[in-house]
Amino acid sequence: MSIAKTAANLENELTRYEQQVAEAKRLEISSEKGLHKAKAVLEACAATEQRMRGELQAFAAAMNEMQQRQAACIEATLATAKRIEERIQDRAALLERFGQLGVRAKEVDIPVQTVMQRKAEGAKDSELLDALGEVITRTDAVLADADAVAKDSHEHGWEDIAREATALKQQLQSARNKVLLVQRDMASRSPS
Repeated sequence: MSIAKTAANLENELTRYEQQVAEAKRLEISSEKGLHKAKAVLEACAATEQRMRGELQAFAAAMNEMQQRQAACIEATLATAKRIEERIQDRAALLERFGQLGVRAKEVDIPVQTVMQRKAEGAKDSELLDALGEVITRTDAVLADADAVAKDSHEHGWEDIAREATALKQQLQSARNKVLLVQRDMASRSPS
């Protein structure tokens, strides 16, 4: 039974009890009829008291049930808070890894700029092949990490991070392919 209904029943019994007590106080006991009336009022009071005891027990049981429901809600809330905290930490770790990918992707550009500068200064293609090999090696490492971040993000349900990592991977793959073409072109032109 709900606590509201139990409380209402208890309130009704208490009101009835108060009315019976008030009636008992007003009784004039000066005759046999008055004695019978007093006895009937006292019996009614006793019966009401008995029902109130039952209603109080029902109310206590309803309160206990309410406390158990409240405790279950608190437990569920704490579990949800823990799950949210774990998800926040999981996301933060993936974002940290993704941020490091961005840094490493920019670092791949440094040897590319060096190759371009040396080429502009007149370096021979054969002298630049090692630098291009370093670019490809660095790019491959970042590509592998971008793939791992994309897979981990997808497995953990962070599709937005997975999409970003996949997009970065595609950009890196495109840049790697261009470097490979340049490297092959230079290798074919340089004497063996």
